[in-house]
Amino acid sequence: MFVKKKEKVFLLFFLFLLAMSELGSELADLTAFTQPNQPNNRAFPVSKKSEKSQGRAFSSSWFKYRWLHYDEALDAAFCFSCSKAHSLNMSRSKSPFVIGGVRDWGKAAEKIHKHDESKDHADITSQLHSFLTQPSVVAQLSSQVSKDQEKAVKCLEVIIQSLMYLAAQGLAIRGQESEGGNFKKLLQLRAQDCVEMPSWLARDRNWTSPQIQNEIINIAAQLLKKKFVEKIRAAKYFSLMADESTDLACREQVSVCARVSFKLEVEEFFLGFHDTASTTGDSIATILLDAIKDLGLDIHNCRGQTYDGAANMSGHVKGVQARILEVEPRAVYTHCSNHVLNLALQDGTESNKFLQGALEIAHETGKLFNESAKRVNILETVAAEHETEMLTVKPLCKTRWTVRHHSLNHILRQYGILIEALEEVSTLDSCRGQDVSVKAAGLVVMMRNTTTYFALCVARCVRSL
Repeated sequence: MFVKKKEKVFLLFFLFLLAMSELGSELADLTAFTQPNQPNNRAFPVSKKSEKSQGRAFSSSWFKYRWLHYDEALDAAFCFSCSKAHSLNMSRSKSPFVIGGVRDWGKAAEKIHKHDESKDHADITSQLHSFLTQPSVVAQLSSQVSKDQEKAVKCLEVIIQSLMYLAAQGLAIRGQESEGGNFKKLLQLRAQDCVEMPSWLARDRNWTSPQIQNEIINIAAQLLKKKFVEKIRAAKYFSLMADESTDLACREQVSVCARVSFKLEVEEFFLGFHDTASTTGDSIATILLDAIKDLGLDIHNCRGQTYDGAANMSGHVKGVQARILEVEPRAVYTHCSNHVLNLALQDGTESNKFLQGALEIAHETGKLFNESAKRVNILETVAAEHETEMLTVKPLCKTRWTVRHHSLNHILRQYGILIEALEEVSTLDSCRGQDVSVKAAGLVVMMRNTTTYFALCVARCVRSL
């Protein structure tokens, strides 16, 4: 019983293979064709039903139907679209134009025309066209990746441009973090013109973190520094400029600059800040030499150095200029002209009691108005009564003569208004019995003196040099 059952299964399997082979022989072989086979210059074989009947053959005039495919091996006509769809498992059509092919040439014209107008043929042709023309999954993924990359590049350009704008304008990048900061607010503003930005900013990773902000700015600084170094190398010879100062975080920093000449046109380049725990000549000289080496410049091309007149910088034994001269004797030291001019003006003013007294009056006037918003309001009211604009009056800066010229100019342009405002301040009930009232009254007396006005005019001329 078991043997007969096994033989039955084997027989069914054999019949299945035989049916498949017969079916395959009735299908058009389209593996070598990307379009229908339509040979025009060919003599088609004549088929006869009997010896007495007139033979008929395939007609090349039927090739007006662009889907018609002639199988030379089977001498049969097939529908290229329907057969292609069948081979791709997109259709289960049992039309003779798919399975077996059309060989009855006497009725072939009628069958071809009927198939051409059939709905099944139209639907299969449309589906096959959509399938063959749509890109592959790999192509679609590649296209999507390219679009995502283009979007990322465009958004990154907006982020970098925004950072560079804030940096160039000296504006705080983060500002008030609780409100988003200047950087985030600027990106939100630019998102109105860049359609990709809103969705990009909504991402978890949108390249706007403080770490990435600092990294982008550092990269930009390195690129800018590289450009400066290329210009310095092109000029070959350069001079060093350096100064030390304390920043807001109470860290001592040394600023390093280079000065070069291109065809008698002078340019100066800032090369960076360098922290230092010591301000001795040896420490600062080491910083300068290391900075020059890190930038790839040759210290032996240095032909000049200029600093302020502090002993640690200008000292001829242990100063920075002495240390640099030990390495490159041709790097001639020059006391900074701006520092020299400031010191000369400072000493000249202090040695002349005539000018010193006038500058002291201007300084005290600036302090009196700068320390109180109420007094500034009085000055603004008096200026409005005279139908003129109020100019800000500030104390004189001890180290910057250009700021002193600005302050003196404001005092002299509204000299009469200042006197009236000081008189009103001296009579205020809130100031009576206080040093402010006395100081204001004393300034009025001194400013009404013609000598004071003349001295301030002279001082302004000196400071404008």
